[in-house]
Amino acid sequence: MTARLSSRVNWQQAHQLLWPILLMLALAMGVEWTSIDRWITSLFFNSATQTFPLNQHFLFKQVLHDWGRNLAYLTALVTLLTLIYSWIF
Repeated sequence: MTARLSSRVNWQQAHQLLWPILLMLALAMGVEWTSIDRWITSLFFNSATQTFPLNQHFLFKQVLHDWGRNLAYLTALVTLLTLIYSWIF
């Protein structure tokens, strides 16, 4: 009885891993075989001037770049302090 349960659990675990892998393979093949990456890039890149027009936009410059960098620094600091605290106490 336990052998059947054990194989059933293993199949469920394999099944849960199989679908994300197949989905990622399908997405990778879709990007590789189509020109969707060029279409997405054309939304943000101006071919005539060879620049990104939204490069200095507040959302991209301040929020995503500067605030994102500061959030990464803060996360690293909190992680380091937590490690030091757990080592001392």
